[in-house]
Amino acid sequence: MFLNQSCSKDSVTMESHNKTVINLENKTEVVKFFAYALNVSEREIKYDSLSQELFIPNTIVREKYSRVEKEYNNANIYKAQNNIK
Repeated sequence: MFLNQSCSKDSVTMESHNKTVINLENKTEVVKFFAYALNVSEREIKYDSLSQELFIPNTIVREKYSRVEKEYNNANIYKAQNNIK
């Protein structure tokens, strides 16, 4: 699944193979933050629902969505520079 969709929904719930429900409420903001941190385009970031990870195909870059989301929530400087409340 591509996280960078043109859909206007900001809140999405995904269910993986083991029935763990993931709320991707801030997905676009978290993906933007992850892309910013890695200095890549948002279009390069993909989501693996089985492992619940954000990744860049054909690279070693893989990170748990929950960890990236936690870092995003604690990223006050990033939010201030990008006018995010």
